[in-house]
Amino acid sequence: DGALPTIRSVLDRGAKSVVLASHLGRPAGNPVSKFSLEPVAKIVEEKLGRRVTFCTDCSGEEVEKLCADPPPGSVILLENLRFHVEEEGKGVDADGNKVKADKEATKAFRASIAKLADIYCSDAFGTAHRGHSSMVGEGYAVKCSGFLVAKELGAFAKVLDSPARPLTAILGGAKVSDKIQLIKNLLDKVNIMIIGGGMA
Repeated sequence: DGALPTIRSVLDRGAKSVVLASHLGRPAGNPVSKFSLEPVAKIVEEKLGRRVTFCTDCSGEEVEKLCADPPPGSVILLENLRFHVEEEGKGVDADGNKVKADKEATKAFRASIAKLADIYCSDAFGTAHRGHSSMVGEGYAVKCSGFLVAKELGAFAKVLDSPARPLTAILGGAKVSDKIQLIKNLLDKVNIMIIGGGMA
């Protein structure tokens, strides 16, 4: 629901098409049916009130053809980006062994994604700090953020620039390495910091 205002705004402003790219779960670079975005296409279609074309992949020649010249007003939802090891840069093979994405394959994956649209718009605040292929916007001359990212940044600004006191920050998550800089930045701004989850 969070990205719908951005999608509607782009369509209302006359974009020929909108290509939606996302992820679901942690399939570790492999297609896993329970993490398919196909059911999401139906939900987005209902919420937008217009047809959403589901694409069974997120990169490659067939996807590029589908996105190259769609009918005006088209909305295309790509399959889960994390079905490709090149999205996160690592994953597991069919035997469960850890693998890293090949640099050339990652470069080709990113180049294919860049062919799917003219403008890159990120509305994924929760993963904006990650260097994943779909998050860096490589190959796009024009990059922007959507209303959901703007809303999150506005909430941060309100809390960090002129907060009501006392101010408590509650941080959680599994990867403390992702949060070290945030913790350092907040230390002088908050009265109380509570750390939970896997970080604790």
